Amino acid sequence: MKFDKTSQPRFTDLYNRYYKLMYHVAFEVLNNRVTTEDVVHTSCVRVLEHFSHVSAIDSPQTRTFVVIITNRIVLNE
Repeated sequence: MKFDKTSQPRFTDLYNRYYKLMYHVAFEVLNNRVTTEDVVHTSCVRVLEHFSHVSAIDSPQTRTFVVIITNRIVLNE
């Protein structure tokens, strides 16, 4: 994936918009703040790896994409 100058503000917007959601999804299952932070970090990296598939930041599809990635990482913990 190529991460150019236009992608950085978009990813920052995605992170700011969905950080609390990712944290909530992970903490509901793990009940551990440290592990939850690790999961959120890993989720952000995974979203970044597939960022070219994100067309609109504020969309139901992107929200679902972020939740699915976070859930899958939680299940692997």
